[in-house]
Amino acid sequence: MKRSISMWQTYSWLPLVGILIVAGIFRFLWLDRVPNGVVQDEVTYLLEAKSIAQSGTDITHTWQPLSVFWGKYPPEAFLPQAELPYFLLIPAVGWLPYSLVDMHITGALFGMLLVLAAYWLTKELLDRETALIAALLVAVNPWFIAISRTAYEVPLAVCFYLLAMVVLLKAKKWAILWALPLFLLGFYSYIATKVIFALLVCLTSFVAWRKNKKQYLLPYLAISGFSVLFTFAYFIMLTFAAHGGRLNELFLPSNPVVNSLVSNGRIFVISSPFTALFANKLFVFLDILLQKFMLIFSFDYLFLYADSFASFTHHGLFYIIDAPLLLIGLCALFLKRKKVFFFITLYIGLGILPQLIHSPDAVNFTPHITFMIPFLLIVIAYGIVTIGHAYENKKTYPWVFGVLAVVYTGFVLQYFYFYFYQMPIQNSYFSLPDRILARYITLAKEEHAQVTVYDPEATSLMMTYLLYANEHITPSHMQISLQTKHGMFDNLLFRPCTGGSPLTEGAISIVNSAQCGLPVGVIRDSIPRLSDNGEVFAIYNDSVCTPYALKAYTSNLSRNDFLIEKLTPQQFCETFILRQH
Repeated sequence: MKRSISMWQTYSWLPLVGILIVAGIFRFLWLDRVPNGVVQDEVTYLLEAKSIAQSGTDITHTWQPLSVFWGKYPPEAFLPQAELPYFLLIPAVGWLPYSLVDMHITGALFGMLLVLAAYWLTKELLDRETALIAALLVAVNPWFIAISRTAYEVPLAVCFYLLAMVVLLKAKKWAILWALPLFLLGFYSYIATKVIFALLVCLTSFVAWRKNKKQYLLPYLAISGFSVLFTFAYFIMLTFAAHGGRLNELFLPSNPVVNSLVSNGRIFVISSPFTALFANKLFVFLDILLQKFMLIFSFDYLFLYADSFASFTHHGLFYIIDAPLLLIGLCALFLKRKKVFFFITLYIGLGILPQLIHSPDAVNFTPHITFMIPFLLIVIAYGIVTIGHAYENKKTYPWVFGVLAVVYTGFVLQYFYFYFYQMPIQNSYFSLPDRILARYITLAKEEHAQVTVYDPEATSLMMTYLLYANEHITPSHMQISLQTKHGMFDNLLFRPCTGGSPLTEGAISIVNSAQCGLPVGVIRDSIPRLSDNGEVFAIYNDSVCTPYALKAYTSNLSRNDFLIEKLTPQQFCETFILRQH
């Protein structure tokens, strides 16, 4: 017996290694094909990372990268974005030619580190048994799988914050301050989670102080005080910035929507002594917050449909089986570990704060609540442990855990099928037509054909093309493009359209079908939306795919077809370019 215990202690690291292998499979498998593209926020980060690495500045050569940390963003950014991802993406994309793997590998690596962070944090808050299960749940969680396979900044912020919490909970004396750099990395990794920075540091300092038997008060006060002053200084700085750092997106009682609802509530109502009580800014503001709160914790959102962000239209952020396990975990924590229950509840509250105070729209946006998800998974893990302890001395123990494992595995495999086999075709979030367009233009330029692209967002589409095609243009060309809303270099022109787009004589003309006027009666090819074969871009005067037998609709796609840049011209045309009749 002693020997078996000793062997278990010797190889106690094996379960965690196995969990990391599972996490790696879900984060790196077919990363060169799924997801099958990038969207605008990712494009900005990736282009700027490459430009910073190669020239030390942005693609217009008018922005100093380090100035981003005090509120000065690259001029071509659609909106002010998080500061740190520009630099974290450099090792993967800075000097390498385009590939989806390079674009997404940073997120995948941080997705792996997030599994470890969840393990270490749960071990500090509860125990190793719960920590292992929590790490496994993070490894196979649908949302963390999907978001870790992108270039979005959300996993970076959550990962740094969790690691900082681990350091703060474990450190002693003035070593506690080593948590501060990690907290700051989290602060600069995602704009939405900046609002929880000071609250998170203060709350975790209190938890650590209690955990360490109320010792080391001065270091905890120092790190908490710094976080409050730093946050205050940052937001004061933003108020004087030209763009406001998206401060206008904060939802406060003074919001115009609140004012409008209050006015309507007082005008279009039967006279009543209750009017002053219910038609006022505070009541309306709290009512909207309550609506948003209920949407966040609705069963459909968490376990069935989620939102449209990053492919989540047919699957929840969690598995359905997580719902009863979450309820069991909450009850067990409340009954057995009240302090931990209280602290985790507060962390969950911090996790939803960015969504609650972001705009008055009662619509869920999952990146804003991502910090909450690890703590829900910790509760679910404790629910599983509670079930195990309830049956551990009973003959039914193997059957109970066997059934639970089989059912959970079934849900995981179902998501595996959805994400890797259905999502690439059925979901259009990642703008695959933009990638197909970039490949088509590359082939046309190899034939020295002149190409004109008409699109309402011509500059954004041009930047997407530059990323996919590894195209290089001079800073002066980029500055002209941003100022005139035209992108022009070599024999390629991107032009905005306003209700009608004349075809360019003697050139290939590519037109956004839905938003630009299409010439009537002119034969064309098209770039489709895979989910329904609807036309996204119309191609006139095609010379690239003319020699090939084009289909009327896409069908029988294989995973290798999404290696678009590696397809021969014939394979590419016959797979992704349709002939309109």
